[in-house]
Amino acid sequence: MVSEQNTEEKGQTRVYEVAYLVSPHVAEDKIAEVVSHIKQALEQRGAFVISDEYPKFRPLAYTVVRQHEGKNEKYQTAYFGWVKFELGASTLADLKKTLEQENRLIRFLIVKVDRETKLSVRPQFWRKETVHKETPKPDAPKMTEAEIDKTIEELVVE
Repeated sequence: MVSEQNTEEKGQTRVYEVAYLVSPHVAEDKIAEVVSHIKQALEQRGAFVISDEYPKFRPLAYTVVRQHEGKNEKYQTAYFGWVKFELGASTLADLKKTLEQENRLIRFLIVKVDRETKLSVRPQFWRKETVHKETPKPDAPKMTEAEIDKTIEELVVE
């Protein structure tokens, strides 16, 4: 609490968000332990948690390769979660080191964000209705039977 008040007085606190991927090898009932470990690491550094989302199992957009115990492990699925928090900038490096030591995390990313989540509105694109007008076909000149016979005779060469 004291360190939080000191950093607030100096105006050094910023709002961050840590997004993380938990290994799919972690049992689903053990995910809560990983989340509590992340939150404890934040609270030990005087962070104030603004909001969070519990990790959900999802497929990854691409295969993530991570070296673990001397082996390259490939992940195509993981539990994705995030925590938004307020913390002094000076303790951010220490938090990063702590999260790097957590073996159950495949990857994490800490970014600076706005306090309030702004929902972006997608622009709506409307297609103009295209009216298909049938173009009138020019009338073919009418041929007499004699002209038709003459054309056939020209085409048929014996």
